[in-house]
Amino acid sequence: QKPHHGALRASKFLRRGKSEKTTANRLYLHAVLEGITSLRRVVPVYIYTRSGYLRDGIETWIDSWQRRDWLTREGAVVSNVEQWRRLALLKEKFAIRIIPGPVEESFCHLQEAKELAREFAEQQF
Repeated sequence: QKPHHGALRASKFLRRGKSEKTTANRLYLHAVLEGITSLRRVVPVYIYTRSGYLRDGIETWIDSWQRRDWLTREGAVVSNVEQWRRLALLKEKFAIRIIPGPVEESFCHLQEAKELAREFAEQQF
């Protein structure tokens, strides 16, 4: 069975121009949400990433944010709050495990998403 590739789905999202204010963190979240919601059954989910934002958000921050009604320690609304809320619901259903990606290498899909993000940003200026 072929694995789901959230990064490719995020690339297509960028290509369609659905968001003018896209950030790398928002794309990471979008890719994870697309990948998980495309699953047809409940299975363990392994997320390979080099993003500290995604790793720390899923493993540590999300539970604290929920307890504080989606506010940071400083009292500000969490960035990308709607995506984090969706991910929190999925985290209750799926066993999600983060696998840190190697710093010295890039996965081909991450590289493609990065190039598309750069192209999109250049088109905006």
